[in-house]
Amino acid sequence: SPLFLLGRIGMTTFAYLIFHATWRGIPWDYAEAAKIDGAGPFRIFWQIYVPQILPMVAVLFVLALVGCLDDYNQTVVWLPSYPMLGYGLYYFKGQAQIKGIGRPVLLAAYTIIGLISAIMYLSTQNLILTKMSVGTLKQ
Repeated sequence: SPLFLLGRIGMTTFAYLIFHATWRGIPWDYAEAAKIDGAGPFRIFWQIYVPQILPMVAVLFVLALVGCLDDYNQTVVWLPSYPMLGYGLYYFKGQAQIKGIGRPVLLAAYTIIGLISAIMYLSTQNLILTKMSVGTLKQ
């Protein structure tokens, strides 16, 4: 369920600390220069601040997705009709032991689930790393 993923991104302590540190790290000089050039508050927010916080949002999204994929307890307790990959892998491992499925098949299942996280990271890698080398203003 997409709402479960949004709930994982929600106001957790870690996400709050990351948001707070990112907002505090953006210098006010950018907004001041945009104000001098005639930009309004809406334009300052969307054209200056949002591009600078997009890598942080991408990082939190990847971490929340990996956390949802690996979550077992909350899925079984709160969303039994929407099993996640952690529960599916646990169920598959149990069925493999009962039916005598070999270790290579289990390793293939682990690899497929690991590929989901790797593909998610690789698809957001450019967004995450582009803003890492953004210069600052001269003081």
